[in-house]
Amino acid sequence: ATVASLTSGPATIVASNAASGVWAEYVVTPVAPSLSIAGPWELFALAPAEYALNRVGAVGDDINLSSSAPAVLTVPAATNFAAGSTSLAFNATAVGYGSATITASNAASGAVATYDVNVAAPALSLTGPATVWTGGVKYYVLRRNSAAAVGATVNLASSDTNLLTVPATVDFPVGANTVFFQAMGVATGAVTITADNDDV
Repeated sequence: ATVASLTSGPATIVASNAASGVWAEYVVTPVAPSLSIAGPWELFALAPAEYALNRVGAVGDDINLSSSAPAVLTVPAATNFAAGSTSLAFNATAVGYGSATITASNAASGAVATYDVNVAAPALSLTGPATVWTGGVKYYVLRRNSAAAVGATVNLASSDTNLLTVPATVDFPVGANTVFFQAMGVATGAVTITADNDDV
């Protein structure tokens, strides 16, 4: 016999024979068809990134994909599950900065999944003491938001080397997003430290 699921939730199948009084029951829990997307929610490089699409229940093989902001993130128009598989991989390509929502849907089952992605511009940030005594040395922290998007070597500059000196460059350790450097006070006055490289 073929059993068709109408809604999700448990159901009990009962088989009985009136003549003998013999009966049996079996509890079935139908699963609603669903899709889910997994992958990086934040991107820092304008490049492809891999995402996984998973299905549960009676979701068909043919999947439609779309991006809410093609100027930020592009995806293929469609993809397909291999027969019998429950997972597939697809690429989304960051082409601009901003936010986008990936939508995957299967028309046959009505299953839909969405996934929000933020594409952030490469960035550097500096933190440290606001005051350095004349002749004194203070440590500052330089951070980058992505080792993949911001190069390892960063140029440093003081707006007035007669007041404060800093190294000409500083290098992030391999894979690290934080590095420390020293600044030396030369004379009193206000000065600005600048950090930059070709990626920001």
